[in-house]
Amino acid sequence: MKNYTTIFLIFSIFSSCTQKEMGYKKEESILFNNVDLAVTKDTKRVYILTEKECPTCNKEFALFMEQNLKDSTALFIINAKGLQVDISMFETPKSNVIRKKFKDPFFQKTKAIVLTNKKIDTILEINVKDKKNQFAFLNNLN
Repeated sequence: MKNYTTIFLIFSIFSSCTQKEMGYKKEESILFNNVDLAVTKDTKRVYILTEKECPTCNKEFALFMEQNLKDSTALFIINAKGLQVDISMFETPKSNVIRKKFKDPFFQKTKAIVLTNKKIDTILEINVKDKKNQFAFLNNLN
């Protein structure tokens, strides 16, 4: 019985390490291989704004994004038409703002992506239940 427990623990440790390494491979491929995006080694955050799911979350996230527009290490992706959320603040062309209709499911939820050394560290899908903590986390990154 003791041997089975030891084997199980060793297997768990190795599988958790492998999962951590593989964590965001698919998302990184979508983000870094997209020709429409200018994700560079200096990019530390990617913000994606949509009009899907929680309207109040999207409105608050749009305001958060507006307050951070001067952040040259952030990339702002506006995947919204402006029907449910005001996107007028993103109309002036800026090198770190991309307004485009992306069809890939990855771009269909409002989210913040934290990058470290051009690798995804964290993805926060903005939602009503956690938005207060999510915004606090993002504000502490600055």
